[in-house]
Amino acid sequence: MQQVFTAHQTKEYEGHLMKSAGVAIVSAVAAYSPKRVLTVAGYGNNGADGLAASRLLKAEGIISDILLIGDRTHASSEWKVQWDICKAAEIDFYTSVDDIRVAGMSYDLIIDALLGIGSSRDLKDDHLLAVGMINRSKQEHGAKVISVDIPTGLHPDTGRILGDAVKADETVTFFRLKSGLLLNKGRSFTGKISIVDPMPLSGIKQIFSVDANGNEQDNALILNSVDDNDLQQALERDKTGNKATFGKLLCICGCSTMPGACILNARAALRAGVGMVKILSDNNNRALLISDVPEAMFSSYNNIADVELESVIAWSDCIVTGCGLGTDPAAVDLFHRTLIIADRLSKSVVIDADGLNILSKDISRLKGLGTTVVLTPHPGEWRRLFPEYGNGYNDPDTVRTLAREYKCIIAAKDATTVISDGNEVFLNTSGNDGMATAGSGDVLAGIVGAFLASDNKDRAGLKTALAVYLHGAAGNEASVNNGNVSLTASSIIDELHTVILSKCNS
Repeated sequence: MQQVFTAHQTKEYEGHLMKSAGVAIVSAVAAYSPKRVLTVAGYGNNGADGLAASRLLKAEGIISDILLIGDRTHASSEWKVQWDICKAAEIDFYTSVDDIRVAGMSYDLIIDALLGIGSSRDLKDDHLLAVGMINRSKQEHGAKVISVDIPTGLHPDTGRILGDAVKADETVTFFRLKSGLLLNKGRSFTGKISIVDPMPLSGIKQIFSVDANGNEQDNALILNSVDDNDLQQALERDKTGNKATFGKLLCICGCSTMPGACILNARAALRAGVGMVKILSDNNNRALLISDVPEAMFSSYNNIADVELESVIAWSDCIVTGCGLGTDPAAVDLFHRTLIIADRLSKSVVIDADGLNILSKDISRLKGLGTTVVLTPHPGEWRRLFPEYGNGYNDPDTVRTLAREYKCIIAAKDATTVISDGNEVFLNTSGNDGMATAGSGDVLAGIVGAFLASDNKDRAGLKTALAVYLHGAAGNEASVNNGNVSLTASSIIDELHTVILSKCNS
């Protein structure tokens, strides 16, 4: 598991940096084999890292020029040290974008070391001009761009665009991922992300367990991201297990006009490793579901009595409800009865799609439940659930606050999905834009249900984050084989085994 830092947390840790940032940047540059490199540097520590890289590149025989942008009277002490070394190395430098244009210089690669995580205000004047020059060089001349810590113009915490932003081919970041690299528009500007000098978990706890005044911080917001190693551990199975060992999932979904939601939901859960699936759906879907998901059992929810509903819920370890369920009075009644019985029997519930729309009419009822509930809203569903927090669907602190208030787990789906159980917060790092397609959410709900059904008592927030990560990883495999434009929800399911097989055999 990795941690994801805010700008403030990174500054808290800067004194612990052991490796040379300059060396790490040069290593990234070398992969592109450039002949001419321009370092666009500010006067802070980010610029100092860029200067260090520039003089190391020159020592390797690469033409390495520097463009300085900003107010030199604000130069950091580290910048001054690196600048003296660069002057001694007789590196050519410029002090305006016009100087570069007049000189007619062109470069194979540009290092963006303008601001780093030190700025959260909109860009102005020379900084805007510099960002424009970098992006034009990339677009018109094919220059590669490497950003130091975070592309200039991205808010380091939120990923918001500060007027304009460098569109990097690669971002070399230090200590941990920065939340701004993942949230909002961040992913569209970072390119490949390389993390340098990872920090031990014990170090994170030591630094962030106290605030600036030395007071204990039990409620400190530390962002996490799961990775391949976590997924591999989660996929380990009991070699003496049976179907029941690996969980029994009940899918209450699919009205007569949306049977596909059931198919996607159940197939995804089975591919994700759940032991048994039972589908409770409209009777009109019986023949189709038995044909398309022969591994699953089928029961009809039409006119189902409480005693029968309780019996089928009692059979399960986890319930997924809402996918294609509809919002007519019968669906609303079934949804509410399901929640009441699941809570009484302590069964985990994953709520998606129409279930979220029904719940949005009275979300306060979650506060009275004692069982594990997972909500998986996309931005539109989020706004219906939490209208007063309409723009907070990808804000980690807001997601954590609402998960705590409503005693549930929230997976707020976006380019970077934010997951929280009210305590831990996870940012998902897998997936791609091709997954923004019909049925993708039904697939995710099935995977989450499979993970919770196998062990619905132990760290359900982490299990939800792992399910989201697996969903995205399968989407990445589907993108390789289908392309983002042609990617479908079914193709995500088809690649689940590829990801799982690679983890189980690694």
